[in-house]
Amino acid sequence: MKLKWPGFNEKGSVVISLAADAIYTPKSILVLKYNAFKAKQELHVTLVNSKLGAELQDKIKLKKITESALKKTFDTIDWSYRQTGPVHILSREKNNKLQQSIITIIEMRGITEFYDQLKNSGVIDPDTPVPPPHITLYTHNCPAGISVPSVDVLNMLSVKTLTLGEFDALFKTNPAN
Repeated sequence: MKLKWPGFNEKGSVVISLAADAIYTPKSILVLKYNAFKAKQELHVTLVNSKLGAELQDKIKLKKITESALKKTFDTIDWSYRQTGPVHILSREKNNKLQQSIITIIEMRGITEFYDQLKNSGVIDPDTPVPPPHITLYTHNCPAGISVPSVDVLNMLSVKTLTLGEFDALFKTNPAN
């Protein structure tokens, strides 16, 4: 699946927007341990987070790279994906508030290819982590979700990991849903 370069958004990130029905979310609200999770209305995959986005935009301003070079790299990649799981429940404390999100891991090889091309051309450092391809399905107290820029961060924030089947079973066994 070929896509056109989406550009940097208002947060300085680069996201790949997905159709609202791209990933099945059975309910608009999911209640787990007395916390109500709201289904995300807008689905996307974050390709470049705001921190790396700021670095890339600085390089563009300093004429070390051009946005057209990023666009050309992006436009040549196959951005096909499929939901593979697992599903992670993420949790963090921010501003004295418990924030949680539920994400599903997807297979999207284009992310690794994009980062490899940027690393090989010297645009980003070779040790820049590749974000795990995922989609935020539900959130609690953090409408935008929780940033997951690396596998290390995913492992640190993940409080529960479910298979896709176990995740689907939550909707059948939880009477609050």
